Amino acid sequence: MKYLFNAQFNDGVVFQQDSEDRHPTKPDKSSFTHLLEEADIHGGIALFQLKNEEHTYSVNLLDGHFEIDGVSTIVEGLSDFRLVYYRQHRHKFNATLTMETAHEVEFHFGWQTTFEGKNVQQVITLK
Repeated sequence: MKYLFNAQFNDGVVFQQDSEDRHPTKPDKSSFTHLLEEADIHGGIALFQLKNEEHTYSVNLLDGHFEIDGVSTIVEGLSDFRLVYYRQHRHKFNATLTMETAHEVEFHFGWQTTFEGKNVQQVITLK
């Protein structure tokens, strides 16, 4: 996988995605499912990061700021941030649809909250 995630929970415990992206006790589930289960035990997620050898992207769910390779953004006037994370897979096939010619994965992460009764989201997409 191009990016692996890690997270720090509100109690300071750090969670690292398994390189095989598998839940340790539920083989049909992913590391993200395990993360959400652990978040319930540890009081929620404070920081979520996607990393590879070259870059680190993070979102702080305590104050909503993003950080890209150490450069931060500022979020004012919002609170109660909830994690947004998903991957989109794109498969390309030859003209007869008999052979896959490419497979691309996009990583999407960020936060959502409610402001004046409306859902607000801020998400970064990584290719």
